[in-house]
Amino acid sequence: MFPIARAVAFALLALSLFGVAQASVAGRRAATNAERLARGLTPARPRRLYMGSRTNAPRAAPSGAPGSLQVGVLALYTAGTSPASGAQPIEWMGYGGPMVNIALAGTFQYAQPNPLGSAVELQCTTQPTLNLGGTMPAAHATVQLASNSGNSVKLAAVNTHTDAGATTGGFNTGPYQQGYAETTIFSIDETGRVTIVWGNADHTITTQTYLVLYAAGLYATGNVALFATAMGAQPSNVQAVDMYFVEAGAPTVVVY
Repeated sequence: MFPIARAVAFALLALSLFGVAQASVAGRRAATNAERLARGLTPARPRRLYMGSRTNAPRAAPSGAPGSLQVGVLALYTAGTSPASGAQPIEWMGYGGPMVNIALAGTFQYAQPNPLGSAVELQCTTQPTLNLGGTMPAAHATVQLASNSGNSVKLAAVNTHTDAGATTGGFNTGPYQQGYAETTIFSIDETGRVTIVWGNADHTITTQTYLVLYAAGLYATGNVALFATAMGAQPSNVQAVDMYFVEAGAPTVVVY
């Protein structure tokens, strides 16, 4: 009898201790970290661990309400890459042309349009009498960009202004370039990508344009291959790029 009674008592005692331990564990889990620290315990393990799903990429996408002022720099990426992909800029747009050093990049501003993507003018913030524009030498009265043509315009700061959709440009006599120019030609989408919307002399608007780096200049053209032919350049010396507006204060990775 005694061995059996002793075994039963031991089993009851074990169950009782197990219940106390479980209640203690539940109490510890239920307690706040402040309570746990006050009792000399370590902080509780988080119920849900953070799962990272975003990279620390530059914020290229424009923010703010229509009409708000957007200020930033223009970063040039190898065509097909972007800030969101984690790629690094290969050059930066200065007032006179592309620069390999971000310290020489120009700062630009524009009023956010409504709807987003409408053509805007990029004003040079440190030289407010200048706007970024597409230009051609003085001998050209107009420029026609098309998919079947190697014609191009060079991007540089100009001291003239043209309205959105203009099919007749102004005449620029600024310090970086002289000649025919159009300025309200930049469309910036929700990712911050900048494309050229060009007004042609025949009253058509060319929206399918490409940006290329060539001979230390940045050009917009309707056909990259025909551009190389028109310039007498080897195709390997013409690099297609994408341009993104990166808001001031956004983190960037810089390679010198």
